[in-house]
Amino acid sequence: KLLTISDLSSIDVIRSIAETLSKIHKLPPPDGEVKNELDLLARAKSYLSLIDNKPLREKALKFLPYINFDEGLIDKTLCHNDLLVANLIYSNDRALYALDWEYAAVRNPLFDLAVIIEGQNFPEAHIDFLVSEYSALAKLRANVTLKDLMQQRQLCLYIDALWVAVK
Repeated sequence: KLLTISDLSSIDVIRSIAETLSKIHKLPPPDGEVKNELDLLARAKSYLSLIDNKPLREKALKFLPYINFDEGLIDKTLCHNDLLVANLIYSNDRALYALDWEYAAVRNPLFDLAVIIEGQNFPEAHIDFLVSEYSALAKLRANVTLKDLMQQRQLCLYIDALWVAVK
């Protein structure tokens, strides 16, 4: 069964998402090497170069210096990078699986949280629960804060806005 946006209000589904993300982020990179890193600054510049509408491109360029592309204090891991409900499926035994791995690459794992939160307008009331569950499962260091997640959320929104402008 494919997940729906309404499923995101279920505590059990949120817990399953946190568990799935934690499992993904513990997977070793393909071939045991970090070869395929997702460079979002390069992607942003690429999208900017493809925007035909000059005034829109100029406005988007003005935001570029304010977007923090720094990975922060978190170790990079294998990430899905497109974990929307359309890419999550429940099996008959209620296990949650991620589909569509075309954007999978090594990156800050908080970006995956940002994608599910921002890409699906995740219910604000449940964000703390998702972050808490994920942090416990992923054993994030205490110095990883909601500020780190907010930075990744802003980055996600900027990349998404550029992608929409290109399409």
